[in-house]
Amino acid sequence: MKNNFEFNNKGFTLIELIVVLAGLGILSSLTINNVGRLLDFNNVDEAKALLNSTASDCLQKIRLNDQTAKDTINPDIISDKRLKSLNYIINPDANKCSYFELTPTNSNDEIRYPIGFAIVDGKLTKIGSPTSSDQASINSCENWAGENCKQDEQLKALVAYNKEIQAAKLTCDTNYSDWLKSDGNGAVNRWNSAATKDCASRPPIVKSPTCTPNGCNSRVFALDGTVVGTTKEDYDKALEAKYGRICRENVQKLRDQTPPFTNPQEEPVTFTECGPQEFWFHKGTQTADLTEWRGLMCTDEINKNINKVLITTLPYCGSKNYYFCNSKDQLSQDKWDNCVANNAEAKCLADREKARQNNFEGKRDGVAGPGRCGETVWMCNQKILTSEENYKTTSCGQCAQRSPTYCAQNNYEGYWCECV
Repeated sequence: MKNNFEFNNKGFTLIELIVVLAGLGILSSLTINNVGRLLDFNNVDEAKALLNSTASDCLQKIRLNDQTAKDTINPDIISDKRLKSLNYIINPDANKCSYFELTPTNSNDEIRYPIGFAIVDGKLTKIGSPTSSDQASINSCENWAGENCKQDEQLKALVAYNKEIQAAKLTCDTNYSDWLKSDGNGAVNRWNSAATKDCASRPPIVKSPTCTPNGCNSRVFALDGTVVGTTKEDYDKALEAKYGRICRENVQKLRDQTPPFTNPQEEPVTFTECGPQEFWFHKGTQTADLTEWRGLMCTDEINKNINKVLITTLPYCGSKNYYFCNSKDQLSQDKWDNCVANNAEAKCLADREKARQNNFEGKRDGVAGPGRCGETVWMCNQKILTSEENYKTTSCGQCAQRSPTYCAQNNYEGYWCECV
């Protein structure tokens, strides 16, 4: 049912409105507040009717030569006196045919809004400016002025924020309702009424814990689709009352089991005495459902493999690839490749340094790998040399001064040695 009533551009009288409501059979169900809103919107529609009549009169006077006369509003059609009962007045700064506007007598009115029209070059343009986030008021304005129903940026932001909150509340309420119908056993979050307690209906936006879209945080416990309380103790009492002492004792045994009990694989624990309720435990702690249990099991698998160097999928973690290197998930193939390469180079250089410290002498070939690992070096007296010529000049390279006979006997030809 629409909040605003129009009939042949004339607003219903109060008596007609009541007759219509009575004819629809809904008057007895309306609250006083709803009746007040309907009367307010009826006043807005009466104001629209007066504006239509005024605009029609102004358009007829366009042919007049007298500029003052053609721009003058006819007080017999509309006036502050006639508007008084509608809680509107004529804007003294917009009281001509060229630009005419009505404003609410109460600046804090959440239903009524500035409304009017402009006539430029014989063309009529209806205008309106909603001043609150009341959606019915905005709809009424848009029905009057269409695209020319303009909200200021603060109001647009407020409307968007309030819609975000309502969408979050609807999602929360729907999920809660569906859960009660499909399961309704255990813990669930429902919408916290405090999350919308202090939301503003007029700019500016009030963002606070009492006006937030993050209101799906009121924890409750239900049994067989009926809320039994807000604590685990409330749930246990209801569980005991329905299924008896044996059910609770069986569940408690799982909580107290040593070593701490974890459901095997993905099989729930059930007890005849507990009816259809499924129980999920992870290391002695009861989880809300299979989804939460899987999440904890996935975390165990991650911790089990975090110190390895490998790319793998993990049980309970879906099809996602994990890229373990340096005790963390590198998140992508490129980052994992870089990590492995850096580790390989670090080990290669560490092995070379160990050889130097252990007085390795001679040539040490490079090995396949990243960075400096591919370099060939020579070592002598715990020094690393980068060329064979430099190595030959050391004692390790057998380049001490030798007699020609010694050199000839030991076939030193080709070495850079000084034979004297």
